[in-house]
Amino acid sequence: MVTDDITLTGDLLGCNIGLVVGKSNITIDGAGHTLSGNCANPANCGATYGYGVQLYNYDGVTIKNLVIKGFGGGVSLYQTEGSTIRDNAIIDSNIAVRVAGAESEKNIIINNDFKHNHQAIRLVFDTHDNTIISNNIYDTIANAINIDSNGNQIEKNYLSGNAWGISLYDSDDNLILNNRILNTRGDAIKLTNHSSTNTILRNTVKYSRNGYYTDFLSESNHFINNKSFYSDEYGMWDETGGGTGTAGTDNFYSNNKCKSDVDSMPAGLCK
Repeated sequence: MVTDDITLTGDLLGCNIGLVVGKSNITIDGAGHTLSGNCANPANCGATYGYGVQLYNYDGVTIKNLVIKGFGGGVSLYQTEGSTIRDNAIIDSNIAVRVAGAESEKNIIINNDFKHNHQAIRLVFDTHDNTIISNNIYDTIANAINIDSNGNQIEKNYLSGNAWGISLYDSDDNLILNNRILNTRGDAIKLTNHSSTNTILRNTVKYSRNGYYTDFLSESNHFINNKSFYSDEYGMWDETGGGTGTAGTDNFYSNNKCKSDVDSMPAGLCK
């Protein structure tokens, strides 16, 4: 149990349980050292493989400068406010960073490197108003950034070689801004299951299945000044219809640029 500021002076390897936070307003500084668990296959490692850092019901905690690898969860935040995860490398874990709970808000995930996790960042269970900014995410087996919550800001992240890019599920009022997403096997930015009133602004997507995909249940979203190049299927694909939005959809598209075999479905979502 960590109840005061700490700076690691060596690696902690082969842990079943990592660091457990027991107090608000403290800092865990890894000083570049490695904290490792026993997960050999990120796709199959659940909670039984433990967490690198657990933060439950404490606020204002900073977790920085750690190399975390081989856990069911790299960093797990539950019911925490105003905590920061920054300047870490999280590798080979099932969910690298998970933020959950209605009282989890105003947390910041910034300047981290994620590589070969099953999911890199996941926001769930009514967490809200968090910021995900300036992270690098590579080679994720499933979703790089998986959002099931409202009012978050996802900005200036670099994603490459992931199965899926940024996925919103039943999520409202999020801002997806200035992200660069390359070489995605699935959809680079995806809105599904009643994801509404989100703003997708100034993102650049290259080499994906679909650059931007919106399912038939998601409406009143705004796509502005985005770019989509070299998608296998569509630069932009919107399955809604019969609405008052752009090209008869239920969403609004403005000043988007596409260069793919088929720029958009329906036509007119981008130029």
